[in-house]
Amino acid sequence: MSANLFNIVVQGGRRFRIKYIMHEQPHIMLEIEWLDSEVPNYPGDYSILRNLIIDFVKDSSKIPDDDNELFGMIGELISAFPGEKQRILELPDEEVVPALISFLESI
Repeated sequence: MSANLFNIVVQGGRRFRIKYIMHEQPHIMLEIEWLDSEVPNYPGDYSILRNLIIDFVKDSSKIPDDDNELFGMIGELISAFPGEKQRILELPDEEVVPALISFLESI
């Protein structure tokens, strides 16, 4: 792996942006900036998102009813487009669902 490339796995409910890497050894320590003051609630029409991902999922019964689980599924679906995924993640809350709808309609 390149000296400037890291695979970082995070789990949590809030979004953040890496401001800078404080040190890399013996473990990575980062300075971050929170993008949300609390777990975000993205307003928008989730029924449109559900209808759009039917084209990507073989078994439509696997599409979750829970909005948070739906976001997780969409995150996995758009992982092949990391730049676009990151751009959408950094949007203000009210712009996330419309941006996802536009992106899913374009692919």
